[in-house]
Amino acid sequence: MLVQHVAEREGNTSADGRPETTRAESDHRLADRFELELGLVTGRLVRFRRWEAELGVVIGKQGRNIALADVPHYVFGYTCVNDITAVELLKTDPSFAQWTRAKSFDGFGPFGPVIATDVKPARMVVRTLVNGKERQNYPVRDMIFSPEQLVSLVSRDLTLSAGDIISCGTSVGAGPIPAGALMDVVIDGVGTLSNRYI
Repeated sequence: MLVQHVAEREGNTSADGRPETTRAESDHRLADRFELELGLVTGRLVRFRRWEAELGVVIGKQGRNIALADVPHYVFGYTCVNDITAVELLKTDPSFAQWTRAKSFDGFGPFGPVIATDVKPARMVVRTLVNGKERQNYPVRDMIFSPEQLVSLVSRDLTLSAGDIISCGTSVGAGPIPAGALMDVVIDGVGTLSNRYI
């Protein structure tokens, strides 16, 4: 699970506090397709990248200690997320797993192509295609924690703000990203997030 934040700038929220996406942001961050070039890590290329296709919950207004029954009032919508991990970095320090570092490189965690606002997450199915071949196909309702439960639980530890994205985790089948691969995260009712990894 990962919490990200959509750029929060003055004028970027509507009168009711919900985030708005400008055309420029949509073209850049929420694009259907873009080329993702991975950077260098301590002088060497990140070689072992793992994709994790996930549903993302986009928060619509600030909240803390949100009761499960109240979660729908704090959710703006849902999007596709590819929660990329640089696997080789997780255990570089045997005394402390490097989860934050392994998931935080430029270009990691793409999301989009839209934020769907009138959908029911319990009915969603997440599919992953790598070079056109299906690698994952799982219903969101089969996850250990529902998206609503995750919002409630995360809000116990930190204040959620409009524009935050909570990635809901993935199911079995997450795997390595081959060089040059085209990856599609497909969620019916949300759309298809497509990225080519070079």
